[in-house]
Amino acid sequence: HELVATYGDTVELDLLARRWVLRRRTGGTDAGWHLKRPSADGARDELSHPAGRSATVVPAAVQREVAVFVRGKKLQPIARLSSRRTVVSLRDAEGEAAAEVMIDDVDAVAFGADGAELGTSRWRELEVELGSGDADLLLSVVKAVRAAGATPSASPSKLDQALRPRLNGTHPEPPAVPHDLGPSHAVGVVLAYLAQEVMHLQEQDPRVRQDAPDAVHQMRVASRRLRSALATYRELFDREVTEPIRTELQWLGVELGAARDVEVVRDHLIGEVAAEPAALRHGPVVKRIGSAMAARYKAAHVRGVAAMTSPRYYALLDALDALVGRPPLAEDAAGKPVEALTGLTRRTWRRIKRQHAELAALAPSAVHERDLVLHEIRKSAKR
Repeated sequence: HELVATYGDTVELDLLARRWVLRRRTGGTDAGWHLKRPSADGARDELSHPAGRSATVVPAAVQREVAVFVRGKKLQPIARLSSRRTVVSLRDAEGEAAAEVMIDDVDAVAFGADGAELGTSRWRELEVELGSGDADLLLSVVKAVRAAGATPSASPSKLDQALRPRLNGTHPEPPAVPHDLGPSHAVGVVLAYLAQEVMHLQEQDPRVRQDAPDAVHQMRVASRRLRSALATYRELFDREVTEPIRTELQWLGVELGAARDVEVVRDHLIGEVAAEPAALRHGPVVKRIGSAMAARYKAAHVRGVAAMTSPRYYALLDALDALVGRPPLAEDAAGKPVEALTGLTRRTWRRIKRQHAELAALAPSAVHERDLVLHEIRKSAKR
């Protein structure tokens, strides 16, 4: 097979920093756009899309997947690889392809931030990919090719190998909690939690754009948890930095809230209809509720995605990355032991108790006022 693959990324290599790889390949049996992403088990999953006519315009479906890291920046070629591939299929007794051994002779060109060629390189590599076989077969094949003289590559991928003239021995890294702030420090525990929820929010971004089930809800959950943590543990951080982040997280929650509200109302109405006796349900009531709410939901979802394509949203994502990777700590925060978190959490508990006392003082007939206080208690309890 004659294969030509052009790899794309931002000038800052934002995708590469997160171990995401975007390419457009021609030739072979799987020509098209490919997006390789890390998965929870440490391997990679892959999204494929037809190549289309344009070699430079990334398909909308692929753009939705990478928008959370690209953040409105231009995608441009960072490397081009031309490979002559020989494929050897290893078949089992039934003739099924148990594994494939692929031998590539590669010619690579790396491009700089300005699009100019930085240098070329050439190498031969061998890759084994499982078909219907198992891990034991893979191990046997690896042993066989190593015994024949093959040695493990010093680069984790073709792209890393091709980009050596540009990377100069370094590799872009995603934002991460500083290593000196571990679980024995109060701020280390909070930062680990914040990092988890930032990741949760970012994972939901492409799912919201493609309107996956429950995605809007989950993104709002991550946003709310981040706001709550920054409020409860505000003494650990520079409030001039964290309060604007809380404000922007609230804005994001509101922009996504319209779509979520339609979902909740729809499910509530359908549940109310289901609770009625069959004799009282006349006509396609559930169908009418569904169609009416679908139109409202679509309009609300379009509004939410539009907000997620704005410079304001991308600035929020940058601020969250900086919050985790370069935390704006308050004076003496780094020295506080993990036990300090108890006192900070207790303040929120006392707030709930005050609100509960306010509720108890209201007359049972003050229904509206009681609902308002109950709503505040619910928010405080979530925090």
